Amino acid sequence: MTLKVTLADSVTAVDAESWDALVGGMPLLNHAFLSALETSNSVGKGTGWQSCPMLVFDGEAIVGALPLYVIATPTVSMSLTGHGLRPTKKMA
Repeated sequence: MTLKVTLADSVTAVDAESWDALVGGMPLLNHAFLSALETSNSVGKGTGWQSCPMLVFDGEAIVGALPLYVIATPTVSMSLTGHGLRPTKKMA
């Protein structure tokens, strides 16, 4: 098996059925929810949060996916905790 890891520009660029087959019914990870964040402009250009989902392929088949975001806000840094992303401190 040869795996290939790529970053996409958007969750909307990924086939919804393939994505949802990987998330096991978790509503905050399903394609419809993540796509809605993008299409409603809750994340994306001008928000400080740019979607760049990681995809793992075995040949043409998606065998892994992870929603990732590049966070580019000048006032808050974020950290991943057991309770999700939390602001850690104000930055000058």
